[in-house]
Amino acid sequence: MADEEKMAKTDEGAVEESGKSSNPSKKLILLVAAIVLSFILSAAGNFVHLQMTYVPPEPADSLKVESHQKEIVEGPVLEIKLHNEPEEVLHDEPEAAKVDTLELYRMAQKAYEDSINQVVTKLQFSMESRDSLLNMSLIELQKVKKQLKMEEAYEDSVNEKKGVKLAKIIENMPPKDAAAMLAPLEDDLVLDVLMRLKQRQAAKIMAEFSAQRSAQLSERILKPVVQR
Repeated sequence: MADEEKMAKTDEGAVEESGKSSNPSKKLILLVAAIVLSFILSAAGNFVHLQMTYVPPEPADSLKVESHQKEIVEGPVLEIKLHNEPEEVLHDEPEAAKVDTLELYRMAQKAYEDSINQVVTKLQFSMESRDSLLNMSLIELQKVKKQLKMEEAYEDSVNEKKGVKLAKIIENMPPKDAAAMLAPLEDDLVLDVLMRLKQRQAAKIMAEFSAQRSAQLSERILKPVVQR
């Protein structure tokens, strides 16, 4: 400030001297100098005022963070709209396409059921045929068994009758003649005849047989009778 006052005094002195000298060129120079000085002082005051009232701007990073937060907030709205688009497309599907799809599904289901029914029918027929064949075989087997029993019974009856007749004939014959008559007959019939005779007479007849035939008949007599 002291410098400014000195300069002001100097200027005033210069003005007075110029007035005294009445030199137009000097007055013009002093006037220009005064204007420049006032401009400098005004600029210096404005600069000080700006320094005192200046507020620094926010960093660019904070603006980026705020813009990013805004995008995050607005993001779900876009996702909801995109998620709803497939539902609108499905809703707009033609009814004719749905009907065709359902009809194809029903036809495929019916074809599948028909094939299953055919397999089951074949299996049932096969099982029924097998059961029928098995039943027929069992019936035939029963018939054969019955026929065999009838034949055995008839044979036993015939042999019994033969044995009875032979026993009556042989009981009055000498042992040697009786042995000669029984020798060509089967063991079963011979045993049947001997069992109908008295033990003493049967023993004499067996003594007339060969040793081998007597042993076979004796072994058969000692064995238990097997029931048919």
